[in-house]
Amino acid sequence: QVRRFSPRGENLANWNLAIVPQAINVGPDGRIYVGGEGRLLVLDAKGEELAACDVAGGDQTRGKAKITGIAVSPRDVFVAASARSGTGYEVWRMGHDLESPTIILEGLRGCCSQLDIQARGEELVVAENTRHRVTRFDREGDNLGSFGERSRDGGDGFGGCCNPMN
Repeated sequence: QVRRFSPRGENLANWNLAIVPQAINVGPDGRIYVGGEGRLLVLDAKGEELAACDVAGGDQTRGKAKITGIAVSPRDVFVAASARSGTGYEVWRMGHDLESPTIILEGLRGCCSQLDIQARGEELVVAENTRHRVTRFDREGDNLGSFGERSRDGGDGFGGCCNPMN
């Protein structure tokens, strides 16, 4: 279920979906993107489904892809999902109506079943927690730079086993 709240925390709506939500994000146009159980949905502000597609991730021996993150830029939707085979994660790019899905990143690593992503303008930001770094990519998946390292000494690095996250 997805629940919609007012800025004051009042429950405005409960939307029952055909999937168990694993990731959610809102696009610049107000559309809501929900991913779970290997499927991505686009909802309007009233919770009505506008589009849907299967995310072609996930090892068939383990079931459907786990969707760990959704990021929405002014022209693209990015989805982080478990890899089609083996371990790790892939990032898919598609249009706002979920057309033309394309893998742009493979071999990403995440701990605790987590790989967080976010869009910043036209860039994709990935929190690759097993490598203790944050990396910026262009929409084609080309690396624009990264920062971070493992450190238990304080503010310059990421100290936890699963950091950076969220």
